[in-house]
Amino acid sequence: EYARLIRKFLTAPSLNSLTEIESVATHLQNELRKEQCLPTTEALRHGLLAGHIPDQIEIQSTDEPRIMIIGGMVDSEGVAFHFDNAKANADLEDLEIAFDLLSFTYRTTFTKAPNLHFDPFTEMAQSILSAPAEATQEGLPSRLTFLRRVFEKLKIDGLIICEQSFCDPDQFEVPDTLKLAEQKKVLSVRVPLDPEFSDRARLEGRIQSFLETLTAR
Repeated sequence: EYARLIRKFLTAPSLNSLTEIESVATHLQNELRKEQCLPTTEALRHGLLAGHIPDQIEIQSTDEPRIMIIGGMVDSEGVAFHFDNAKANADLEDLEIAFDLLSFTYRTTFTKAPNLHFDPFTEMAQSILSAPAEATQEGLPSRLTFLRRVFEKLKIDGLIICEQSFCDPDQFEVPDTLKLAEQKKVLSVRVPLDPEFSDRARLEGRIQSFLETLTAR
C-alpha cells in the first residue's frame, strides 16, 4: 500500500492522490497515538529526514523477523507485489518490513525534505532537482554509517538487496554492504531484477526461501 500510494503521487501529482496519502497518514497517527507509540515514531521520522537516528530512540525486537529492503529498484510497486506473494507463500503475513525506502534512502533521507509551509508541488520539485544525480554520489562511508545505525536501532534481522540487471550504481556498494551485514549478524540475500520481472517464479521463490531461512534461525 505504501509503494502504491507513493508511486501514484509521484507519477501524477494531484490533490486527489495527496488527499489519499493524508487520509492514510492520519489513520496511522491515530492508531500510533492509541498505542502510545507516536512520540517514538515522530522522533524516528525526524531522524530519518536528518540522516541520523538519535541515541534516545529504541525500537523493541519482535517475535517476527524484521527485514530491510535496499538497492536498485525498477518498479517499487511491482517489487512490493512480489514480496507480498513471497510472504504469503512462506506463511509469514506478520513479517515486518522496517525499512523499504527502496534505494538505500536515496531521494529520501539524504535529500532535503520539501518545505510544506509553501506550495508542496514547487517545494517537492526543488527538493528532487537539487538531489545528486546518482545515489552513490552521497559517498559510501556516510551511507554505510547510516546503514549500521539502522541495523542497530531498528533491530534488523534480515537484509534484501535488490539488484537491477542493467547498469546499477548501487551495485558498486554491494560488497561493502554485505560485509557490514555479516559483521552485524544480519542475514542477507541478493535479488536480481529486470524491468519486466521476466522470471517471477524465480524471483518470488528466492525471496520465499530467504524468508523461510530467516524465520528458522
